[in-house]
Amino acid sequence: MINLEMIGHIGQDAKSQTLQDGRFLINFSVCDNVKQVNKDTGEVREFPQWVSVSYFTKSDKVAQYLKKGVQVYVSGDFRIDEYLSQQSNQVRYSPQITASRVQILTFENEPEVKGKKDVSKVR
Repeated sequence: MINLEMIGHIGQDAKSQTLQDGRFLINFSVCDNVKQVNKDTGEVREFPQWVSVSYFTKSDKVAQYLKKGVQVYVSGDFRIDEYLSQQSNQVRYSPQITASRVQILTFENEPEVKGKKDVSKVR
């Protein structure tokens, strides 16, 4: 497995579901801007890179902190899922992280908040 660490902003409020073993599965997406340099012209292009995140936890309180626009640090196992698009009938790729750690870097509507909240430790 490949371990990936990334910092980005959450694209929509996290969704939580209860598993049979009593744990919770929290799903959300994170966006980071990727820079690409054209070798011929030297032009720098920036485009969004979305990654789907799955986070298993013992607390259902975690999802309340993971809201749209919040900046987070995520680390965990990285994979790329392949699927067939029903609209275009082309193969598409979806980057995924199964997170072992999620840390909030800024809170929604409070960009000046000092300190961080490591939701990996929420019980």
